[in-house]
Amino acid sequence: MSNISGELTDQSKASGDTIDSMTDSVDGGIQSITRDLDRILNTSSKITDIISDDVNVLLGNGSAIDDVSGEALTERTLGVVSGCSNHGKIEGDINAGGIAGIMNTGV
Repeated sequence: MSNISGELTDQSKASGDTIDSMTDSVDGGIQSITRDLDRILNTSSKITDIISDDVNVLLGNGSAIDDVSGEALTERTLGVVSGCSNHGKIEGDINAGGIAGIMNTGV
């Protein structure tokens, strides 16, 4: 009888160890997913803020945009381009106009 009792005790301990290992693995996965979701939400919030600022500028509710195209910039900056046009001759054999050339068959 004590041999059976010892085997049951060993199996019970092994099962407990397996459950502990599985719990640790699931917990690590949940923590990883939580960190990833936090980064995604943070990035999404930044994108929403940028879009909101741009929409406000386009609607005339934002601050004025300074033309810095003539200045030597030493760092990357954010900006909005609105009401601009570009004129020039497009030459090429095939697909030279990119999406604009495909959309406008008169080019």
